[in-house]
Amino acid sequence: MVYTNPQQATQEQKQKAVLVIFLAIAAAPLIYMAVSEMIIRFVFKEGQAGFSPLQPKVYNMLKIVLYALAGFESVLLAYVKSSLNSGNPSGIAANIFKKRLSAVVDDFAAAQAFIIFILTFCLSVSIYGLVLFLCNGVRGDSYPLMLLGALLCLLFIPTKENLEKMAVLRKV
Repeated sequence: MVYTNPQQATQEQKQKAVLVIFLAIAAAPLIYMAVSEMIIRFVFKEGQAGFSPLQPKVYNMLKIVLYALAGFESVLLAYVKSSLNSGNPSGIAANIFKKRLSAVVDDFAAAQAFIIFILTFCLSVSIYGLVLFLCNGVRGDSYPLMLLGALLCLLFIPTKENLEKMAVLRKV
């Protein structure tokens, strides 16, 4: 049965929809890496350093800033995950659940929105790597960030238990 109205969907259909969204977002960093390899092989000319080569001093500063942002986001995401696992959201997790998702009526829809919100932060770490690659075309600087983004996504796999736990946490 195909449904067009999310309110008519069964719990199982909603979980499958969240899983598809998760897989698409979690696969994005790996797709970035594949596209980067294709660009290196088929687009860059011999000795070309990215699409917009930066001076070494500027590139190194950009790299430091992006790695610092990725580190900060990783710590923040680990904190959110531990807060969710504890069953008592505090700090940023509580802020997201209580303030940002207060308008969402359905508990499961709130859990979906939360997962998508958090996964975008995970994906942003990979985008930092993509930016570094597009600037100077250096794999060694960009691929670790892309992989870190994929690993951060794995912290928030939308299993049935995790989604139910998030739905319950909304009421805390």
